[in-house]
Amino acid sequence: MTQTNTLSTARFALAALGASAMILALPVTGYAQSTAPTSQPGTQSEGQAATDIGGHTMQPGATTGEAGQPGTLSQSGTMPAPRSPVVGSGGSASPVLPGQTPSASTADYPTIVSADYVFGCMATNGQTRTALEQCSCSFDVVASLISYRDYVDASTFLSMGQVTGEKGVLFKSSAQAKESVGNLRRAQAEAEIRCFE
Repeated sequence: MTQTNTLSTARFALAALGASAMILALPVTGYAQSTAPTSQPGTQSEGQAATDIGGHTMQPGATTGEAGQPGTLSQSGTMPAPRSPVVGSGGSASPVLPGQTPSASTADYPTIVSADYVFGCMATNGQTRTALEQCSCSFDVVASLISYRDYVDASTFLSMGQVTGEKGVLFKSSAQAKESVGNLRRAQAEAEIRCFE
């Protein structure tokens, strides 16, 4: 079997498993740089080079990993199984902690917004693990109750309402500002009931 056939076989196996969009650099033992095997497939003698699917030669004890990134190749020429992250719709991998599930309601909120919300909440409620969990819960509740666009509108009204003088009054007293901020305050009150009590 040639290295090209091995690559095709690996891609076919991944496609059969439903993972056609993700290609891992798996080591193929028993093959040197040429297409002819230097020993029985699946075996590797001391000091013999292995070649991964990408055609990179790996020495026993050398390092390689997913897509050629640093990892470890054991003396036997095998790599440990890769971690299994949850892959979101945007293709980004994020671990799911025990007892938690990915939330579709927070999908339209950028990461920086959720981090900023939790950071501000922890500044108010303490820098503890419990506060982190409660503030993260609070963000999830708020995100499930109001859209990102409504959240941005309310945040803008609140921050611009801090401006002194005539300009600040426009952002405090308009009907749209009152409604938008009111919706955010109701969502935060619901989050406090669900997460902090």
